[in-house]
Amino acid sequence: MATKTEILEQELNKGNKKKDRAIGLFGKMGLFREPGEIIIDRAIEPVDLLSAYHLVYNIFLESGYIKPNDTRIRIRPYEVLIEMATFIAKISNKVVGVHSVVPDTPEFGLPSDSAFKGELDKIRNMGERRICEATNLAIHPRFRKGPVSTELMRIMYAHAVETGCTDLIATVSPSHQFFYEFMGLELVGEVRNYSGEVKDPVIMMRYDIPKHLELIERIKKDPSKISKSEVFVGHFLIIDNPYLKKIDLWEEKSEVQLSEFWEALDKGLKKARMSLDMLFMELALEKVRV
Repeated sequence: MATKTEILEQELNKGNKKKDRAIGLFGKMGLFREPGEIIIDRAIEPVDLLSAYHLVYNIFLESGYIKPNDTRIRIRPYEVLIEMATFIAKISNKVVGVHSVVPDTPEFGLPSDSAFKGELDKIRNMGERRICEATNLAIHPRFRKGPVSTELMRIMYAHAVETGCTDLIATVSPSHQFFYEFMGLELVGEVRNYSGEVKDPVIMMRYDIPKHLELIERIKKDPSKISKSEVFVGHFLIIDNPYLKKIDLWEEKSEVQLSEFWEALDKGLKKARMSLDMLFMELALEKVRV
């Protein structure tokens, strides 16, 4: 009769084999092909930031996650934090994908505190942890079957690693759990409703970054002892990640420039019922540089 340890090892092997087979499936879906004409960048320019939050607003509104507002952009206290990083995918100078990373702060906490505060507090109480949350994931419907979402995940992970995050958490649809497990995240929060206003069932998943970086070192030393899927994801997220070298430069630019942008945005939105198009035009005319 198998011991508990042997049973756990058998289940782990089954899970790894399933993930290994998924490499080909996700490859056929185009999730890991070269981005080609798609430009992946950090949003710092005013029009890029506004376009990003306008896309998030539209996608979330259509999905029933939020209610309409006059500005037609999604702005919460987190978006105003200088420490928040928003990344975009652009094609022909049009934003078609967005993903943001926001750090935990004493003032605001994290967006997922609304549904998973207990789980987040457990991580906080571990000591010497710096939690960041992936938020604002929005992809234009035409670009969901391709590399936009995975490239944004790649750049988001690079940012988390380079800025000292120890835990990167994300709330996702339960139907996407296997994909995120394939990408190396672990389940830390069971299904519950994210919003208090609309039905939005999610689970919370987590990258334990120090643990994941230890796996990367093992991959570098002897990949033959690691599952194919873990080796594949390790190369994609860290070993061959082209964005790691860009994070510091983006951080320097954002620290100097973003405060000026938010001052301009606040000024613009205080004008009675100003449309997003009018705000774009005003920023362009005033040549606001962030």
